[in-house]
Amino acid sequence: GFTVVGVNADRLLELETTDAQREAYIKKLGILYPEGHLNKQMQEAYGNVNVFPTLFLVNPNGVIHRHYVNYQAYEALAQDLESMLRSTPQ
Repeated sequence: GFTVVGVNADRLLELETTDAQREAYIKKLGILYPEGHLNKQMQEAYGNVNVFPTLFLVNPNGVIHRHYVNYQAYEALAQDLESMLRSTPQ
C-alpha cells in the first residue's frame, strides 16, 4: 500500500561525493528502494527543505500526511504509516 523513494541532496549541496561512493553507501546499508537526486524544483515544492535528513509521508493522493526532520525511530514511523494507510481512502 505504499512506496519508499529516497532522494539524495549531495548534488544540490555541491558535496564532493561521487556516484560510486553513494552507490557503495547504499549497498552497505542494504537500501533496496529507488534513489534519486534532489533538485531545486523539488526542494521548493516541499517547502525549501534545507535540513537533512528530512522525511515525508505522502499519501496515495499526493497529500503530505507527516513531515519529519532528522532521524526517526522505526516505531514512530511504522505507527504514522499505519495511521496514514488507515485514513486514506483507496
